[in-house]
Amino acid sequence: QEMKLDPTPIAHRTHGLNPNNLNKYDARIAAIDYTLAHDDGISLRNLDQAQVILLGVSRCGKTPTSLYLAMQFGIRAANYPFIADDMDSRYASLRQCRMEVAEVEALYRKNQIPWINSTNYSVEEIATKILDIMGLSRRMY
Repeated sequence: QEMKLDPTPIAHRTHGLNPNNLNKYDARIAAIDYTLAHDDGISLRNLDQAQVILLGVSRCGKTPTSLYLAMQFGIRAANYPFIADDMDSRYASLRQCRMEVAEVEALYRKNQIPWINSTNYSVEEIATKILDIMGLSRRMY
């Protein structure tokens, strides 16, 4: 009404479930369930079922990126925090953050683990880079 236009629905174009997309929907829900169960190192069980395991320092976007991959692409993503042994009250200090980043970057380089500096990227950009590096594609449609 605001635009003074009548709606013009197109027949047979719906977002609902039908026999053609039910398996894809179930796979996406399973990916979301898996990702939630493996958020922030909650569970180490069935990590072999993960298509992607995000390892990184705190506050770098692991959880939202994992959920985005599951919800938008049907990717089973686990994430695990890289945490220094004794962080106490230094958890969020700039010095602590820099130390964690330096340690984890050294770990990635030493073990030839692909990594992304997520500092200036949105969740969508991080997810796209991960899909590209891992050679993964959308699993839902």
